[in-house]
Amino acid sequence: MNYNQYNTACIFTSILMLLLIIIKYKEINLCLILILASIFSILWRCTKVYMGEDKINKDKDGNFSSNNQLSHPLFLLDLLFALLAFICVLYCNQINKKFIFIVIFLFIIVWTIHFTDLDVETSNTLHFLAHFYVLIIIFITFYLYIQ
Repeated sequence: MNYNQYNTACIFTSILMLLLIIIKYKEINLCLILILASIFSILWRCTKVYMGEDKINKDKDGNFSSNNQLSHPLFLLDLLFALLAFICVLYCNQINKKFIFIVIFLFIIVWTIHFTDLDVETSNTLHFLAHFYVLIIIFITFYLYIQ
């Protein structure tokens, strides 16, 4: 997936996640963290689409690297609340831990590929699939009641 496809797809999955969580607000423990994680993901992806790849990934000297986004405040908030969401989900025992560990493992692989600049497009595709997998897990657990 290229830059815009990836970020647009992640905006879409984050909006769907936000809606799924809000609808089941009373049934999900520590729901506020999940809502904030979705909101910061939406804000970060929208910022990336709005500013464009060149502005997000170039430093003050004009050097291009995908690691330049690591210092952006919205990226840091997105990452922080994503990690908090994983911790809260593991803590509350509502979702099967095997599902969560698969997602965590997939995200670790994706971030490793992305931040070592091995293959950014493959990393983007896998990251989107991990977002989509999280949606499926939430849907299965809270809408189909399968744990």
